[in-house]
Amino acid sequence: MVKQPTSRDVASTERWYKPFLPIVSLLGGRIFAAGAAFLSNVLVARQLGPDDYGAFYLLFTVMTLVAGLTGPPLDTVLVRFAAQFSPAEFDRARGYFIAVFWMKWGMFVLTVTVASLISYVAFVVFDLTVPGLPLHGIQYLLAACTGGAVLALWGYSQAWFQAQQRFRVYLTFEILAAVLRLLGVVVLLALGVKHLHLYFSAYLLPAVMVWLLGWSRLPRALLGGRLQRAALVELLHFGKWVLLAAIANTLVQRVDFLWLSLTSASETMLGQYGAALSLVLIGELIVLSNYHVLLPRASQAYRSGSLVSFLRQSLRPTALFALCLALLIPVSPWLRALAFGSEYAGTEYYFSVLLIGVIAATLSTPFGVALYALGVSQTVAVWEFLRLAGTVSALTFCVPLWGGLGAAIAVSIARLFCSVGISIHAYRTIFRQNASVPLKDAL
Repeated sequence: MVKQPTSRDVASTERWYKPFLPIVSLLGGRIFAAGAAFLSNVLVARQLGPDDYGAFYLLFTVMTLVAGLTGPPLDTVLVRFAAQFSPAEFDRARGYFIAVFWMKWGMFVLTVTVASLISYVAFVVFDLTVPGLPLHGIQYLLAACTGGAVLALWGYSQAWFQAQQRFRVYLTFEILAAVLRLLGVVVLLALGVKHLHLYFSAYLLPAVMVWLLGWSRLPRALLGGRLQRAALVELLHFGKWVLLAAIANTLVQRVDFLWLSLTSASETMLGQYGAALSLVLIGELIVLSNYHVLLPRASQAYRSGSLVSFLRQSLRPTALFALCLALLIPVSPWLRALAFGSEYAGTEYYFSVLLIGVIAATLSTPFGVALYALGVSQTVAVWEFLRLAGTVSALTFCVPLWGGLGAAIAVSIARLFCSVGISIHAYRTIFRQNASVPLKDAL
């Protein structure tokens, strides 16, 4: 006799299957966007060669560093609070958005002002010490800082779509930004341009365009208004730890490349390591997609008292994504040859080692967002700073011994350490609060 599925079996299947779909949907769109962005990097790398591509990637690193320091911390805090309210409760969530709106503009003005002052001082110093030295590089460093600040402004509209779980619109803008960037690069290639600063301009302009288009889709009520002190205080009380965690996370993502660029690393090594970081974006894509889908779900689960169920639902698809990443390691030489050619031989070793850290971060994502939902963001901040300190310490030891490979080893060891620590802490915290739930039913 064939056993008929019970309602419990159907519910269990739905619990596993339902959270899998939005992550796959978001990941599918992001794969397309990342494919366009990755193709842009590949075309620029092939056109410029390893030596000039290292300088280009340094500008790109500055832009993403500024964007990471001024944008995601506020976006994460905003989504954490706003996602608790349904669209019908818009008035309750609006206070948080207005507070972040004014903080975003404040960060933008501060970033541009500080970058301008630093650029002016650099102009004066270089003009006095080395007269006649070309200073266009300083101008583009200022442009990179401004571009990062613009990306942070664009993140405000993306946070709105994420909090509302309107991932289709969210993805549309990500895809548009990547496609516009690719089109700019293709036009420059067709014209035979080989100037790295012009290629970087092709990366800057799409940031401005998607920012303006993204804000045009926001409700007018979110574009200004009276600041609510209670919302601001609540955001800052929780957000200070998120800000510190994001600062550490952003710095640690770029410290390896900056460390190599400030040491005796050759331009060729910098170009190869930059190419490896471009390949690793494939893995970072999965981490970010998983994070952006799970964060609002974790916030809602916390509000309804079902974080244990949230972990049970999210761990299995997360493990599947980690497995897919691990399968990239054996084919890394083929990926390098296909993307960058023989000129970048050796990049696959950096990529494979860096990918180990990405896999660890992927597996710990559900635990990390659960800690944010619980409101213990200071724990995440502590672990991120430990990761930053561990990375710097490991770089000091590994880079002199093994160069670029040592930098990759240092990054992955520290990331693995941080991921394990966050996962254990979240596990103990959540199940201590749900002691009545048997372990076999929780996972």
